[in-house]
Amino acid sequence: MNFDSALEKIKDKSPVLKIASAVLGIVFILVFSYARAKKETIGGDFHVLWQAGVDLWNRLPIDHQRPGMREFIYPPFSALFFSIYSIFPFKVATYLFFLTNFSLWGFSFVLLKKIFESFKDISPNKITTALLLTFFLSFKFYWNNIMMVQCNLIVYIFCLLGTLSYLRKNENKAILYFAIGTSIKLTPVFFFFWVVFKGNIKTFLKCVLSGLICILLPMIVAGFSRGPTDLAWYAENFVLKFLTVSQVSYSYANQALSSTIFSIFTDLHEPGSPAYTLINLGPDTAGIIYKTFFWCFLGLIFYIIFRSRGKDVLNDKQIPSLLILAMLLLSGIAWKAHLTSLSIVYAYWFLITKSNNKFFDLSWKVITGLIVISSLAGKEIIGQSLQRQVGGYGLYTWVMVLIFIYLAAQKIFEIHSIKSIENSQLT
Repeated sequence: MNFDSALEKIKDKSPVLKIASAVLGIVFILVFSYARAKKETIGGDFHVLWQAGVDLWNRLPIDHQRPGMREFIYPPFSALFFSIYSIFPFKVATYLFFLTNFSLWGFSFVLLKKIFESFKDISPNKITTALLLTFFLSFKFYWNNIMMVQCNLIVYIFCLLGTLSYLRKNENKAILYFAIGTSIKLTPVFFFFWVVFKGNIKTFLKCVLSGLICILLPMIVAGFSRGPTDLAWYAENFVLKFLTVSQVSYSYANQALSSTIFSIFTDLHEPGSPAYTLINLGPDTAGIIYKTFFWCFLGLIFYIIFRSRGKDVLNDKQIPSLLILAMLLLSGIAWKAHLTSLSIVYAYWFLITKSNNKFFDLSWKVITGLIVISSLAGKEIIGQSLQRQVGGYGLYTWVMVLIFIYLAAQKIFEIHSIKSIENSQLT
């Protein structure tokens, strides 16, 4: 029995079985979320967002830390966005947030299906197969996001909504979604490169306007005596420090490129945690290595988008995945829960068809093996000690780097092939 026929059998299952499965799933989510929400305390990630919403409407500093509370590290707009939960008591808000994350897990796959259906040359069965593989390989990232009660999935949903809108030629909605996602958490700013470079001056002005609105809204709520201070605090304490690499997180759980490079090329590490040094080149050299990667990756994205100008956006199959990878690798912080957004990368990866290039085909097989290995490298399977080493030496990071290089090379090869055909037709 081949995989496609197995899929057809699953689709043909009794409606009663489907309904029963759905009911059991909903009951599990409701009960599990209730039990888990009761355990959340002031030291959790969600409490920071909930408290920032409360403080914003009371015109208090959103970065104000209470004893035992984590630091607020998000743009001021995120405090406004999550204040919808702040109208409820903390435990009730946490329960609702659990339900939100579970719902968005399913919704993200609905959006992925719609995104890949936009490319008319991909068969429905192939999309279904790719999404099933992606579901299993990304399961632990989604689950980690839920268990850590984090907002990464919400940000990712806005990236997917923006991508789908842009593929459907609805530029205004795409800009709106990307603006909201970027204002909750800065990393989706990479998607604006895609929209602006492929657009015109009107596109650029609309992007600027949407950004200004998202900056001004929390200032209006907090008051103009408080709002600018919150924005300046965020820019100085987080944006500038990560851009200048003057602040690097060395945690084994951080899969951002800066963290991995500093972990393996310096003797710096978290207090109480082992060092993962391969060769100690010192912080200055590690900084140069990271900045080289940073500018090379950014340059590749600019080059690919620029060369895609004037072409139908439906030719940009690799670009959303490249932007997500840049978002994770170059952000400064990419915990395992942040890797939920790899689902669009994995889904596209399994839609790649066999090429006439033996090197590309071999590379795809090797990287696919590494994707599977990294997805199975959980502490339940390999043990906590080995799992921390996998994270500390940056297995997830280097897999993302390899995927990025592969997709960038694939797109550049495609661009030059199309250009050669066009030139031959002219002569």
